[in-house]
Amino acid sequence: MDLSLFGCHVVPGNSSPAGQRLRLQITHNGEAFEAVGRVANVRPTTGIGIVFTKIELRQQLVLEKWLAELRKKD
Repeated sequence: MDLSLFGCHVVPGNSSPAGQRLRLQITHNGEAFEAVGRVANVRPTTGIGIVFTKIELRQQLVLEKWLAELRKKD
């Protein structure tokens, strides 16, 4: 999975069509991030790109914390 402040790229078990709205939940180290998104692109062999369209403030803070931790590892 690739993750950013604006969206992510995932390899789902079943693919959703481009434009489909969805609710996304990602868990990491016992913490969860939830957002509403839209399928931005579909690549049958590699997965789907999702753009976040609605993130509550508390969820935004979780996402920013995770990304800050990843930057520290580089």
